[in-house]
Amino acid sequence: MGTPLVALAWPALASPYIYQSSYEVHIQLNEPLWTLTSGPKVISMEIMGLCVQLESILLQTNEREVMGGGKRVWFEQGSSHQSNVLLGHIRDTLDKAGETRALESYLRESGIGYLFPRMELYLQEPEQELASVDSPIMDSYWSHLSSLHNVSTLATLIQTDLTSSPSHKYIAHTAALLYQALSCLPQTMTHFKKEIENKFSDLKSACSPGPTGHPPRLPPHLHSWFLDYNVRLKAWTCNPVSHNSPQMAQVLDITQ
Repeated sequence: MGTPLVALAWPALASPYIYQSSYEVHIQLNEPLWTLTSGPKVISMEIMGLCVQLESILLQTNEREVMGGGKRVWFEQGSSHQSNVLLGHIRDTLDKAGETRALESYLRESGIGYLFPRMELYLQEPEQELASVDSPIMDSYWSHLSSLHNVSTLATLIQTDLTSSPSHKYIAHTAALLYQALSCLPQTMTHFKKEIENKFSDLKSACSPGPTGHPPRLPPHLHSWFLDYNVRLKAWTCNPVSHNSPQMAQVLDITQ
């Protein structure tokens, strides 16, 4: 038979505490991480950020797609918990800023409602279909930012290949992708496209595998030019005034 277990005579290392309600921790899942209330422009920016989130939720999580007759029909499913929380944040932000106007009036008079027509419609008719409502300014604005992001990402990739990669085999291919990304931007980017057009044949020839079997590398003059080109291009994409589109100008007019 095994040795019976004997309780140790040593005292407990710690004694449990009796629960006290004063130690409660209130978990506020829906509270904003950072609240700014220091001026009308800052308040407008905060409300615009909340409107972006609310419109996204209304279009993505509160709709269902019904297929029938070869057509797609979208139906608004009403306010979800998330949309109510965001709407509450918007109203709280106005209250903390001492804004006496109703939310609908504030959106209309500040110009924010002009940027978010789906938001205005939702406030008037929560059950109204929203997917068919056009929002040309912000939709074009997001598309423009997406194109800028593509250009900046490709420029960063090329910079990394030029400075770190032992082979420049795919530089010409990446340059072609960058040219296509630039084609999605306004005419203010034309001079960057022209530079690639003028140098693309040289890039393609330099990236072709040679008879020696060594990894292809750009010659020093092309390497220096392309590195400087991508530095200038990234700086250009980070300056909204340089590549302003009509839609972006309207957004900046309201937020500045």
